[in-house]
Amino acid sequence: MAQGFPQPPSVPSVRPVRSRQNPANVAGLGLIFAGFSTFMFGTLAAAVTGVVHPVLMAGLGFVLMIAGGGMMAMAGPGEQKTMPPPPMVQSPLPAGPQVPRGSIEIPCPNCGAPPASVDRFGVATCGYCQTRFLVH
Repeated sequence: MAQGFPQPPSVPSVRPVRSRQNPANVAGLGLIFAGFSTFMFGTLAAAVTGVVHPVLMAGLGFVLMIAGGGMMAMAGPGEQKTMPPPPMVQSPLPAGPQVPRGSIEIPCPNCGAPPASVDRFGVATCGYCQTRFLVH
């Protein structure tokens, strides 16, 4: 007789999170930190020990800081933002007279024909007798 074992709970797959920092920016920041440390503590150590001239250590610190800044300037931003896709284009409306939803047709007060066009000020022009009238 087979014995039934309970199924393990399903674990949803999770996409790994990408690093938000550009590796070149991290390396540039490390060079700046190393250059600052060399400038501050290397010159002190060189002055105490006398092995290397302190001005050389200060120069090395400046060179490291400049290299780090240049690396960060050349790297650019860490994550490029993608543009959203363009909006979908709706299919053209079928040909023929279409009345927008919720609107009413106002006939010409002179002949009763529908207006041919309405300008932005609400003045309609009759398509039959060319009478102009105000649409509220």
